[in-house]
Amino acid sequence: MEATTKITQVDGCGFTSSELEQFHAFYKYPWSTHSLSDASLEEKLTHYTKHHPDASLSRLQQWLESTQNPQAQLYERFRAFDFASAPGFHALLAKVYGDKEVNKHDIEQRMERAKVEYYSGIEQMDYGEYVAYKESTAPKAQCPYQHLWQGDQESSPAASKEVGHVRVLDLTEFFGSPVTADAMDRLARAVGEAGQDPGCHAVAVLSSSSSGVFLPALDSGDLAAARRTLRARLRLEIALRQLNAEKPLVVFANGSVHPSAFSLLQTTRETILSEEFSLQPASPLPYALYNWAHLSDAVAPGTAEYALGHRALTIRGGEWQGELGQGCGFVGRRNWEPSKSRILLAASCPPPHTRNALRQACLVESQYPGPCRIGVWKKEILQYFAPLIQPSSPEGSTYGAGELVRELGKADKPWARKYVEFGQAVDGRRQWELWVVALRAARDMEYSQALALEYNLADALWGSADAGDIACAEQLVRRAANGPSLSEILGSADSAPNNTHAAVVADVPAECPFARMYRQDPARFAHIDLGALSLHHAKLG
Repeated sequence: MEATTKITQVDGCGFTSSELEQFHAFYKYPWSTHSLSDASLEEKLTHYTKHHPDASLSRLQQWLESTQNPQAQLYERFRAFDFASAPGFHALLAKVYGDKEVNKHDIEQRMERAKVEYYSGIEQMDYGEYVAYKESTAPKAQCPYQHLWQGDQESSPAASKEVGHVRVLDLTEFFGSPVTADAMDRLARAVGEAGQDPGCHAVAVLSSSSSGVFLPALDSGDLAAARRTLRARLRLEIALRQLNAEKPLVVFANGSVHPSAFSLLQTTRETILSEEFSLQPASPLPYALYNWAHLSDAVAPGTAEYALGHRALTIRGGEWQGELGQGCGFVGRRNWEPSKSRILLAASCPPPHTRNALRQACLVESQYPGPCRIGVWKKEILQYFAPLIQPSSPEGSTYGAGELVRELGKADKPWARKYVEFGQAVDGRRQWELWVVALRAARDMEYSQALALEYNLADALWGSADAGDIACAEQLVRRAANGPSLSEILGSADSAPNNTHAAVVADVPAECPFARMYRQDPARFAHIDLGALSLHHAKLG
């Protein structure tokens, strides 16, 4: 627009030209780019002043509040009322929580109805009118001079990169099929930028693709490409874990996940799974060793070996979240989009409460994942697969893939025949034996050591046609464990994106074993006064 001195003052609005200039800049701001088109005035003011600290918009807010109609002022008083300390209000909560089969999504609506019922005794207020008012009045404040510049606004990009204070990373914008090293390096840089952005409270990873694929296969077109891609996956995995240590990272997994990219899904506990989620774990290469080795034993020891036992086994979202304890929520197909929006809204909560608000939202939105499909085999897993996790005896004898195939053959049951067929095939036997031995080694390793083992094993298998021989599995894993460290692997000439930064710090801490056990079964530690322990350690420190 032209200079602000050309604007004719409106009666009752004694704004100076300087104030008008600031107000117009505020309203011409590309709100849709930041997913704030429908935000309240307060939310817009908070966002704008945070990114424009020199702006002074307090008089604009006062003017807009003074022009509210009586009905709006009534509802403002209602929303500001302290119901927590209101005498007699708690007696109405039976209507909110009294139904044993209450739908979690109805709780908020019931609570609002109970508040209106109580407040009507103070000021006359109709619930239906209140709901209609909320639906018909979007909280979009209008500048008193908006008609002078409204047609002058620039169009904003359709794709939003931020929802509130949550940075959204859409995998569709980074990954093709297969996933290349350059694509993962671009995503790693975006992750790093989100970690450095003070206005970003949380990061969400999702896919807007309708192909039904969430994480495609990694590029393995030739030996050099395969090595570059695996190194890029390690860098990206570490970047995501480091980000999650600083601010919450939530992943919305709504499609199939290829085994080669599986460990990217495991960089955070805040993973929401949909009905479309699926993972086919069997793979000739030992991908995601650390994650499989430390898979929750919510069902039974040996569950990872059971899952990796034949190519036809596909793990669905309900099993992965409900039975194996991976992820923090499961959402049905019909509720996927609205639940995602509500979770992203909760993740906009400012720190230090962001992570807790996110987890509470995931808990509320999560639904029953369906009947048990893995836990029903607990007895069989303990009998046949749990012995696979034991190390070799001093005499050299061990329970491996060969012994398992023989034992399952004796069982002569339909479910066991699939494993026997897989283990009797030459390639299946080699794959299974290597997985068993590698998982034994990875269970005693730190995160960075397991990543190095995974890379060295893959590199050996790519470089030698005989490396997968059954008789060489123990020797192959031993050599890989003593091979180059993660720092050396990531410090190679072509490992850093554009060679612009040093090797990624390798020693990313793993989850404390006690914390993992407590997370799986809190009741197991009910007799321990954790508060007293924390106070004791604080005094020692």
